Amino acid sequence: MTPEQKSDLEKTLLQEVQSFIDNSVQSHWDAVYALTTGSLGSSDNLKANLQKSLPDNSTLTGGNVVFMAWEDDKTAKVKINWAFQQAGTTGFSSETFVWVLKGAAWQYQGRALR
Repeated sequence: MTPEQKSDLEKTLLQEVQSFIDNSVQSHWDAVYALTTGSLGSSDNLKANLQKSLPDNSTLTGGNVVFMAWEDDKTAKVKINWAFQQAGTTGFSSETFVWVLKGAAWQYQGRALR
């Protein structure tokens, strides 16, 4: 893979992750699920899986990509800092996710093992 190809793929990945963040914050779970490999089976399962790391009764309010790293030519890890509200208090949570390249599109595969 040439440096130019890699740069183009990184830009595409960043756009997909930003869409993932935006749709998660807006609770558009079907749109979030469309960005996945389908491994979680449904948008409800995806929502439940993503909310595991958040306190009960909290609401996502934002997210930022803080780190992206290639694992190989078709796999990348992306760390997201999530912001959430719970009972009027803002909190933060960091998660690292695995994204895989399928054809010309990046897809969310799941949480990275720590």
